[in-house]
Amino acid sequence: MHYARALAALAADTAGLERAIADLAMVRDALARDPAVSAFFVRGERSAAEQERVLREIVRERVGEHAYGTLRTLVARRELALLSAIITTARRLAYERGGAAQITVMSAVPLRAEQRERVTAQLAAQ
Repeated sequence: MHYARALAALAADTAGLERAIADLAMVRDALARDPAVSAFFVRGERSAAEQERVLREIVRERVGEHAYGTLRTLVARRELALLSAIITTARRLAYERGGAAQITVMSAVPLRAEQRERVTAQLAAQ
């Protein structure tokens, strides 16, 4: 996703990217908790200028410059609904930048705690 790649390119290092991801996740979670605010931004019933003014008043002092720039772009293009996908992709890019990979382990049967710990330790050792 091009927004996530642009965010990763802007962040000077993995820590900066992870801060931006955390800021975006905070905004995503806040929107999820308040359907009225989410609707204000996602439905597009208000002008982009009004949405940007509200975004600036509510969010600007709470997030870093890269997260804010991403949010401004999404609001201006009426693509804020992409926020979760951007966060997911940016997390993958942060893992890759840090030399790690995110994986999901699936089992046909529930694993006991010691089995989960052993699988985690084996994967971490690789």
